[in-house]
Amino acid sequence: MVRKCKTERSAKRQKLIQDSLLALMHSHRYEEIPVSAICVQAGIPRRTFYNHFDSKDEVLDSVLEDLMLEINLESMFGDHGAKLHPLFSVLGRRESQNAGSASKE
Repeated sequence: MVRKCKTERSAKRQKLIQDSLLALMHSHRYEEIPVSAICVQAGIPRRTFYNHFDSKDEVLDSVLEDLMLEINLESMFGDHGAKLHPLFSVLGRRESQNAGSASKE
């Protein structure tokens, strides 16, 4: 399960992990890339990886979800879609934070 970003730092870490997987996929087949290689590429310990994702499959899923969101925004709003992507990301984080605080009550 991909953890929802509660902080900007957390969002940056998730993006770093996603980017590291994509960088490794330029030179290796996906099936050949272990989580440890993603961690080395990102410069993070394994526990940090697992604080954000349960598996490399989830990392890939999150990359694809972001890509689909970007494609949908661009198809709906043209060139402005790329500018709206960060806004929707922030709104998504806020929604997850609100849901988390509501479940604590």
